[in-house]
Amino acid sequence: MTTHKSLSSALLAFVFLVGNQVAHGAPQKLDWEDLLSPEYTRLQKESIKLRNRFAKFDRETRKIYRKVAHEMRVHKAQADGVIKEAELTERDLEILQENPSAKHPEATALWRDVDALRTKMNAASEGVDPQLDGRQVRLPGYVLPLEFDGDKVTEFLLVPYVGACIHVPPPPPNQMVHVRPAEAFVSEGMFAPVWVEGRMSTQGGTYDLTLVDGAAPVDTGYSMQASSIEVYKQ
Repeated sequence: MTTHKSLSSALLAFVFLVGNQVAHGAPQKLDWEDLLSPEYTRLQKESIKLRNRFAKFDRETRKIYRKVAHEMRVHKAQADGVIKEAELTERDLEILQENPSAKHPEATALWRDVDALRTKMNAASEGVDPQLDGRQVRLPGYVLPLEFDGDKVTEFLLVPYVGACIHVPPPPPNQMVHVRPAEAFVSEGMFAPVWVEGRMSTQGGTYDLTLVDGAAPVDTGYSMQASSIEVYKQ
């Protein structure tokens, strides 16, 4: 009987704890991969299957696959007008003359599947996860300030890695979060990671980011009303 009472008490305590967390909007701890769209996540699993197909090739077939990939890239560049015949290298001409795609159907089939998947993943890379809309979340990242009040940041972009948008193309929109903190804060700099906690929205936007080499518009897939910002600690 004592054991049953103990189990019942433990279960009630657990239910109370979970219910209390839900009621008070306990934040869901996220990684940046959690911000990817469900479709992109599904396609990532497909990419593993393609890698496994490549892994089953013997050494010679892998060499052939690379030749096929080279040939198909040249054909695509020519079709898109990116490169003219006079601009082809000796290696390009050798590959086109060899025409491996016509002789090795297995390698060619894999390349076509990889190319098709790459196109789908590029299209899905901007999508967001609708299930995160309205969620209380906790997300680590780096601060790229947008607006200041004196020396305090009043609006910023949260990005997944150091140097995002600096001299390099920005991450896809679903890897950038526009944040409005409840209170302005002094940033430790763009190389100091932080934890940001608040309510997530899948309402993105376009913002002008000013850096040392000029201003540029960047697109975000998410926004957040931040209730707290703190120095990153694992």
